[in-house]
Amino acid sequence: MTQAQADKSAAMPKLGTRLNALSQAYEDYMATEGAEKGTFVPTDTLVRVADGHVLIDAVAETSAKELLRDLETLGLVKGAAFGRVVSGRLPIDALPKAAELASLRFARAAQPYQ
Repeated sequence: MTQAQADKSAAMPKLGTRLNALSQAYEDYMATEGAEKGTFVPTDTLVRVADGHVLIDAVAETSAKELLRDLETLGLVKGAAFGRVVSGRLPIDALPKAAELASLRFARAAQPYQ
C-alpha cells in the first residue's frame, strides 16, 4: 500500500482495507485516465466490480433498514438486509460518502459464493 492509500484508509476508517484501496485506485484512475480510456479494472482480484459498482457487506450501527435506505440513496442496487448486515452493489465513487454515514458501523468488500 502506498502512503497515499494509507492516508486515505485513515480518512475512511469505516471501510475495510480493500474498499479503501479500491476507492483510492478508482480516484487515481479517474484523475489520470478518466472514463474515456475504458473500463476501470481493480488490481485486487478478490474485489468484485461490475459496471462501476462494487459488491459490499455493510454492518449497521443500529438499524439495517436505515442503513439500506441510506446506501440506496447513494446508488446501492440489489440491496438486501439480514440482521444488521446490508449487502448489495454500491457505485465505487460513492464509497467516500458511504464512509461518512452515521448509520454505517463498518463495510467491506463482499466475497460472493462461487
